[in-house]
Amino acid sequence: MSLLTETSTVDRLVERAGRWTAARGTRRSFLGRLGKAAVLVAGGPALATLIADPADARVCGQSGVSPRCPTFDCNDSWGWCWYATGCCAGGRLKKICDCCRFRHPNVHGYCPPGTNVLCIVESCGQDPRLMRVGLERLVTDDPDAVASRIRQANFPAGAGAIAITDAEDPLVGAVAVAAASIIGIPIIHAPRGRLGEAHLRVLTTVGVVHAVILGPQLPAELDRQLAMYGIRVERIGQDPNRSTFSAQVAADLQRRVGPRNAVAITDSGLSLASAPAAAAFAAGAGYPIIIGADTRRAGAGIYLVGPELAPRAADLPGAAVVSGGSVAEIAVNFATMARAEGRGRGRIALVPEGSPVALAMASLGAPLLVHEPGTFAGPTRDWLIGNRDGLTSAWLGGQSGAMGSPAIWQLQSALNGFDVQLLRGTGGQGLPVIDQPVSQRPIGRA
Repeated sequence: MSLLTETSTVDRLVERAGRWTAARGTRRSFLGRLGKAAVLVAGGPALATLIADPADARVCGQSGVSPRCPTFDCNDSWGWCWYATGCCAGGRLKKICDCCRFRHPNVHGYCPPGTNVLCIVESCGQDPRLMRVGLERLVTDDPDAVASRIRQANFPAGAGAIAITDAEDPLVGAVAVAAASIIGIPIIHAPRGRLGEAHLRVLTTVGVVHAVILGPQLPAELDRQLAMYGIRVERIGQDPNRSTFSAQVAADLQRRVGPRNAVAITDSGLSLASAPAAAAFAAGAGYPIIIGADTRRAGAGIYLVGPELAPRAADLPGAAVVSGGSVAEIAVNFATMARAEGRGRGRIALVPEGSPVALAMASLGAPLLVHEPGTFAGPTRDWLIGNRDGLTSAWLGGQSGAMGSPAIWQLQSALNGFDVQLLRGTGGQGLPVIDQPVSQRPIGRA
């Protein structure tokens, strides 16, 4: 027998023996497993063949059977880590770290005193215990709830003025989101009627004395209601025609901030579906949104959104097309443009395609990415992996189509460089493991 064949045979037998010992995962059997492992080391592969059993679920580089944490969150306490080779593509060193819980009925592992292993996290890059890019999850389909949280983030000291737009018209809403950002005020999306108690509470608690109404379908009754609360009302754009309305808003913004490029969307197809991503880009860039390629505008350039408007590029001087085969691709292209213009390096926002909170998320002013319902894959995932440098926080909105734990796990990895897409191998591979050096045991040093 050649040395290579003999080594391969020993590896297989040791792996089977490791599976047998790993299959007994309770604290009570832990010392018994240690004893059996010592016998295996002494007895060698001949004895290993006699006691090999199928293994429980394990990961490459793991000799025990503690489960993998569903996400990278550990709400208890972190222990130390160990390292394994051969478990990551490209020869990278894999890190496996213990999440520990007080008196949890499992092995002690590398946990602090009084705690035992609850689950493990693994990475092919950064220390998997440290998430430098925090993930704020707004698991709701209520636009008002999302808008409220974003107002708190963007205007922590409150605001003397606020924009009010039409909650029933996504195109008008997109125009308003961009305009409110340019003016520098928060926004609420109101129904076509009297404001309810929740909206009035917003106005009174943040100290609003001036309301900018951006919605020609919002009735005059709204003006009278606001005046009763001592709020001065200003209307920008009153023509019921959407295109004309957007032109009026763009002209008003030009008087305030000077000529700007414009972002054009239309009322059908991918252009309409991409309105929230376009609004997020426009809000971050300080560009007005216009509805229709032929809408009168001020400024040298125009971004035509979606395949519906793309054919007009040849007719419009200074036009650039922002399109793609899906809403997710168009959103990625907007995020790439924001990066190229030196914006969007701090925050990123994500929503499921078609989410009712997408426009509310757009008011964050960060690039807005779109994911397929329940998943994190495709161009959205690839863009985040390639553009995570400089990110400090991510916002994930929406309940319908929200990501489950497996997708959250992948998203956290993409944001923080844990690179789970490089994981490979099966239970028993990557052994023996490497003890974590003392200097790398503090969180963030692995």
